[in-house]
Amino acid sequence: MVLLAADGVAVEAVYEPADCGAEVTENAAGRVPVTVVAHGFTGSARRPHVRRAAAAFRRHGAVITFSFRGHGAS
Repeated sequence: MVLLAADGVAVEAVYEPADCGAEVTENAAGRVPVTVVAHGFTGSARRPHVRRAAAAFRRHGAVITFSFRGHGAS
């Protein structure tokens, strides 16, 4: 997916819903938690270590990863 920054710059992002086999606790409004994972200095949203972190966090809720400007497909 692509997010647009306030100045119109496209930012690569990946949304992953919570793991359907996980025990995710919804809040009072029926929403699940969301974790945002940011990569390191030379990384991108699609690097293997970022994908592994996203997979681990999916056990607790949805995950959004993104690539900073000038990285990955951003």
